Amino acid sequence: KIRELAINIRMKEELIGELVRTGKAAQALNRQHSQRIRELEQEAERVRAELSEGQRQLRELEGKEPQDAVER
Repeated sequence: KIRELAINIRMKEELIGELVRTGKAAQALNRQHSQRIRELEQEAERVRAELSEGQRQLRELEGKEPQDAVER
């Protein structure tokens, strides 16, 4: 009976160790994904700013276009 208990305890210790390792791996992946999300959000904001600037420049150019056929 004691031998069975010792085996059972060892198996549970191994399972706990595996859970700890997989938990740490999951945390590391979560940190990596969070960092990647932050990077993508920053890139999206930069692209939005570029788009806004491009649209502003386009409106500015459209405002400078000749208004009638003679001016064109």
